[in-house]
Amino acid sequence: MNLAILNTQQQEQKAIEEMKKYTDLFREEKSLDQTAVIELKNTDRDGYFIHREDDRYVVEYGCLPDMCRALLLLSGMEHQVKQEIGEKCSFSDFGIMLDLSRNAVLKTDTIRQMICYAACLGYKFVGLYMEDTFLWKRNHISDICVAE
Repeated sequence: MNLAILNTQQQEQKAIEEMKKYTDLFREEKSLDQTAVIELKNTDRDGYFIHREDDRYVVEYGCLPDMCRALLLLSGMEHQVKQEIGEKCSFSDFGIMLDLSRNAVLKTDTIRQMICYAACLGYKFVGLYMEDTFLWKRNHISDICVAE
């Protein structure tokens, strides 16, 4: 299903542009003549809520990861949504921790890609675990520690 999104705010548009880089969410499908028109509404609700109004879908969401998850859901639907769909996370904090220590160092673009994937899955934060792995030796002359 192709997606056409109406009335996006600057922050929403930036999130959508990032999603386009790392997912095939907005790919043009020549075999499908169907385009879903989506109106985004930022509300105070937790999670997201999708319902149909006339010829478009209305996505109400509380934060950008909720919006990303709702768009991912809509893009993967083979049939039109004929009912209301909603989802709310059971946890106040929901995210992942990426291990960037020792031999697990990721490139910057890979970290950006992981952040985008996390947002599409509805994760609200990404933590980066790093640790100091330098071997330190003491310089006895000036009593200063120097990394090797």
